[in-house]
Amino acid sequence: MTKGFREQDIAYGSAISVIFFLVILAIALFQKRLFDGKGDK
Repeated sequence: MTKGFREQDIAYGSAISVIFFLVILAIALFQKRLFDGKGDK
């Protein structure tokens, strides 16, 4: 029972980490696109 909970926590933690990474990546790409656009003008 305890082992199952621990494995579930690891899966949940890794899922949160992946989602957090994707959000940061999306923000970084958005900022890059934003600044690149300003540089062209």
